[in-house]
Amino acid sequence: MILFGISQDFFIYLSIILSMKKFSERLKALRQEHNLSQRALSRALSLSQPAIARWEAGTQVPNIEILIKLATFFDVSTDYMLGLED
Repeated sequence: MILFGISQDFFIYLSIILSMKKFSERLKALRQEHNLSQRALSRALSLSQPAIARWEAGTQVPNIEILIKLATFFDVSTDYMLGLED
């Protein structure tokens, strides 16, 4: 489908980019609200600190299992972490 000369694929791509940005912002905010360094969070969840840094920078996103692990740790929903709800 083309809308105003823009394909549906573009809107899907844009949605993914915005979700990644929201995820990175929320992960960093939650970590800081809990007074945790990236290193402390990585140790608490048995994750690598460089991975957390990449997620917060928005260059990568975690797989679904880690997303659930993060949401459970911070006591929020995965939808919240992805920016689908406030």
